[in-house]
Amino acid sequence: MHSPRLRTKRLQALAATFPSPYGNANTADREEDTEEEDAEEEDTEEKKLENEEPDEDEEENWNDATETPGAKTQKFTPTQTSLPRRSSRTKRKPEYFDEYTVIALNVEAYVDEAPLDYEDIKNLEDRKKWYQAVLEELRALDINETWTYTKLPPGKTAINNKWVFRLKKDANGEPQRYKARLVIKGCSQKRGIDYDEVYAPVARLTTIRTLLSVIHENNLHAMQMDVKNAFLHGKLKETIYMKVPDGINGKDGLVCKLNRSLYGLKQAPRVWNERFDTFIKGIHFKQSPHDRCLYIKIQNGTKIYLLLYVDDIILAGDDKTTLDQVTAALKREFSMSDLGELRNFLGISITRNDNEMGLSQFGYIKKLLTRFGMQDCKGAKTPMDAKIQPEQVEPADCIVDTKPYRELIGCLMYLMLCTRPDLSAALNFYSRFQANATEEQWVEAKRMLRYLKDTQHFGLIYRRQTAPVLAAYADSDWAGSLDRKSTTGFLLQVHGNVVCWSTKKQNTVALSSTEADVALACAAAELVWLRNLLRDMHVTYEDSTIMFEDNQSCIHLLSKYEHRRMKHLDVKYHFVRDLA
Repeated sequence: MHSPRLRTKRLQALAATFPSPYGNANTADREEDTEEEDAEEEDTEEKKLENEEPDEDEEENWNDATETPGAKTQKFTPTQTSLPRRSSRTKRKPEYFDEYTVIALNVEAYVDEAPLDYEDIKNLEDRKKWYQAVLEELRALDINETWTYTKLPPGKTAINNKWVFRLKKDANGEPQRYKARLVIKGCSQKRGIDYDEVYAPVARLTTIRTLLSVIHENNLHAMQMDVKNAFLHGKLKETIYMKVPDGINGKDGLVCKLNRSLYGLKQAPRVWNERFDTFIKGIHFKQSPHDRCLYIKIQNGTKIYLLLYVDDIILAGDDKTTLDQVTAALKREFSMSDLGELRNFLGISITRNDNEMGLSQFGYIKKLLTRFGMQDCKGAKTPMDAKIQPEQVEPADCIVDTKPYRELIGCLMYLMLCTRPDLSAALNFYSRFQANATEEQWVEAKRMLRYLKDTQHFGLIYRRQTAPVLAAYADSDWAGSLDRKSTTGFLLQVHGNVVCWSTKKQNTVALSSTEADVALACAAAELVWLRNLLRDMHVTYEDSTIMFEDNQSCIHLLSKYEHRRMKHLDVKYHFVRDLA
């Protein structure tokens, strides 16, 4: 067998048969400098190999490679090694990445112009209040011993963080509290290592309005509480390291080892909800299986309702003493703010007297008009033109990258879902063009802002009246779209007060108005859920609920099913028929 030294020399000879792309100018200089050293090494190597017998197969292969006719041999040097070829092709990202654009994800921050990060504070006029909010948050984190400063262990990665700011307002839309919250960037977490289960329930807006209707109908005491730094109360099981946040100095070379959950962690909502759920059940509250953020307590003939929306709480009951006892128990377990009588919840202004309860968002509408430069616009009587029809959109006419069309739809959607069902149909229509809206549709969508200019004080009015506990209204617009799909809408009432509404374009084309109106199955499904929720709240209602529908053929079909040619409606028909 050949020695490694001989193999290296033959490899050098083989490489010398191929011309170097970098020329031989440097090679000649190197050969002159090392000629004597190479000669000595060759003599020594030849003496060592005199007694060595080379392998016949290997010798033959090397001879074939090195004895190429016409090849000029030369000494091999590192300068003659060819580097890997680099592609000169221009790299471009896939075209489908162009479909994604940055939009306003936080509706309230978009409207209120709150700072987007810590560096933005210095450019604001009210920066002293925002810096004070940051100090209060850091003080709360320190009191709760949220983390411990330590050096980052080998093999571990510290997750980054970000400051999130929010301006809380009173019922009139005036600034009430500057709030800063430290949020860890949970997108860097790895499943199975940094977290496992993450789901946490959130109260539905329909549940909130239903509870408010029951409160007003039964003249219950209602109060509001806020949990300070709610997520910090969650007990963290995993070991997670975080970078030192902005606003803290003198901690160079250290990281934060989290002892408690922090906003932004994927499991933070879940561990907080588990902690609250365990405590509230320990004081004899029962969780509703149809909305897991609603708790009911029946004791000595009194009813207590507790609704949790992340860190905001509504407490209602018919006995003030029992309410005070529950409030005291919550304050002992968690750091709480007692906000007194229910006046403002999730940005919804709540006014109440002996006869009426009003839900509105006047302050939000005012800010919304200012944000889109429509505070001085001319009003409109309706949110959209009744004669408008969708038109084919040319790609060249698309304005979604130059105009805040999506932001407008998102801001109006938040308003509609809370207190303005009169915007439901218009928003359902204009939401269909968020990917290819034109200048004409942008102008038409702003008509909703002009409508809000004249109806800023509109909202939901809850009254005590002699009405059925539950009622439902459903209807459809048959083949009203350009693709001839129908649109279904329904509205549900509790004690005669609107608590749920929806407008939705159907997934398939209905062949008749009868088929389109059988889509009231959507309303029936929501009605079944609402009946179960009221049963959990110990609210008595009629054995049967009236559903109002104006399509006579649909009503006849439900009362006596005879038309076998409509077998494709069997699923929806049997669902509604069983409920009827």
